[in-house]
Amino acid sequence: QNLAQAKQLAADVEYQLLTENYNVLKTTKKQKLRQVADQYIEFAKTQKRSWDRDVVSLKHILNMEINNKKLGEFYLDSIKVSDVQKYQVKRKHELDQIFDQKGTAETKRSYASINREVACLKHIYYVAIEWDFVEKNPIVSKAIKKFKEQERKRTIDDYEFQMLINKSSGHLHPIILIALNTGMRLGEILKLTWNDIIFEEQKITIKLTKNDEDRDVPINNFLYNVLWKLPRKGSYLFTNRSGKPIKSIKTSWTTIRRKLEIKDLHFHDLRHSAATRMAKAKVTESVIALILGHKQRSMTSRYINPHWEEMVEAVEVLGTLCHELVTNSESKQVHDGSNI
Repeated sequence: QNLAQAKQLAADVEYQLLTENYNVLKTTKKQKLRQVADQYIEFAKTQKRSWDRDVVSLKHILNMEINNKKLGEFYLDSIKVSDVQKYQVKRKHELDQIFDQKGTAETKRSYASINREVACLKHIYYVAIEWDFVEKNPIVSKAIKKFKEQERKRTIDDYEFQMLINKSSGHLHPIILIALNTGMRLGEILKLTWNDIIFEEQKITIKLTKNDEDRDVPINNFLYNVLWKLPRKGSYLFTNRSGKPIKSIKTSWTTIRRKLEIKDLHFHDLRHSAATRMAKAKVTESVIALILGHKQRSMTSRYINPHWEEMVEAVEVLGTLCHELVTNSESKQVHDGSNI
């Protein structure tokens, strides 16, 4: 703005060059968040299997109006901590309107999606720093708080357990049995191929898991018989009429829940149920973590080194329960004459 200021800036630059700090010579074109987001998605497609979730998050982020301007039109280095906080407040208001329309009680409302969106933005900044688009990440500020996420603790009782394994049919039946006997995620089950089932060693090899690490899960005797009897119509265990792998069980899962009048049950709750059953059988936390493929374990688990034999014993607990419930149900049908 004046000669004195210009001389001071020149002196500062000269000093930086004399101390071999050449960063002052870097000139980078300012980037808008929308431009960087487009580049980020192309990058994420090669690095993340869940890149499509980032696409959904960015739709909300880029189109949100902050101070009468869409966030996507902000220059990356101009977004402040206060802008991110305003985003959180406005997104919560949007979700609350949806919850109000659905009649969802305040205690049942979840804002985990907002946490994912902010986490996505945070990662974009980390990548942008590596690309020399920006120097700092405003999302790391402690002033940006996460919404408390409700921990889901729903598991199935013996009655629900028995009804699911005896009343389900079609491809849903073996899918449920795999979940209850291994604790596998639905996505992992639907991606299973026959090459992943090692009958000789009684194990399932799960590839490209959520944590990007392969893992092996033992096949108990009950599940062994279930898998052995499955028809082989292609390379995948579960295929549609076209021979392609099944992508979703939403319709069949909703149908069985309504038929059995089981409320508030997600398929992922079967994974929780498997873990709970093993825990009740005194299976160590470290063994359960290995079976479920949890990357982060408690401090206690670090001092325990489970072996494959312990994992085999753990899933056998689940197989025994399935066998007992199926046998009891069949015996009851014979006694009642309901099998006639």
